[in-house]
Amino acid sequence: MAESFFGIVFDLLEEGDDLFLEIAVPGVLETDIDVTLDGIRLVIRAERPPTSGHFLHSELKRGVLIRDISLPFAVELLESRFDEGVLRLHFKRMEAR
Repeated sequence: MAESFFGIVFDLLEEGDDLFLEIAVPGVLETDIDVTLDGIRLVIRAERPPTSGHFLHSELKRGVLIRDISLPFAVELLESRFDEGVLRLHFKRMEAR
């Protein structure tokens, strides 16, 4: 079952025609993250594997995590980096057609 919204948190920064998105996905491998961009709609899907054992306390969501983000304008992805559980995406505003 997919957990939406609270499973993935992010910061969105605008600098001129650029958008910078930092997405916290601790415990997720880069290969388990899927980014889909369609106009101003950005969907981040990640999968955090289940852990065996008996939890005494658990706040980390496990399984499929989905975050649907509406961007302020249409963009193209310029750069993607993943480091220490944080996915960093750099977008550029698309030219008006």
